Amino acid sequence: MHLDLVPLDRRRDEEVDRLLDLGARVVDDQRRPDGAGWVVLADPEGNEFCVERTAWLDEQLGRAFAAVGDLITNVRLEQWSAPTPYRSPLGEATGAERLQIRLYDLLAHGWDLAQATGQPAALPDDVAEQSLAFVRTQLTEHARPGRFGPAERVAEDARAIERLVAFLGRPVNADR
Repeated sequence: MHLDLVPLDRRRDEEVDRLLDLGARVVDDQRRPDGAGWVVLADPEGNEFCVERTAWLDEQLGRAFAAVGDLITNVRLEQWSAPTPYRSPLGEATGAERLQIRLYDLLAHGWDLAQATGQPAALPDDVAEQSLAFVRTQLTEHARPGRFGPAERVAEDARAIERLVAFLGRPVNADR
């Protein structure tokens, strides 16, 4: 019998390192630069098993972030004010504004994920504060229906991420 394992609570490479620390040894390493592949390990008694790559979604997300990051890095200063070729429910926007929209969207959905999984929302307060300032200038009441609920009330001294998600219509439970 041969086991193929897919770690659920850590990345493949972290699991391989953990298993090596526990006494396993590498028999064959089939990891590829694009993140695909597997590692064949043997336990101390010589029984072989494979550790497959972690769920494809987080690897795909990492690849997409890296590719978009490369694009962003190559934007020249004078190009940030160029209009993007599409219109959204929030109206027309420059490249810099589209990036800020993606940033507050990422932070809000990160907070959602933290709430759903019981993890602390360890998101950067300074970035959340900047995102909140931006979204307050962009999100008018007529743009909310169908996309955002009404702004929720939250303590003025709440963390920036909580003030951001409350402004985007999410109820914030201060006990979490």
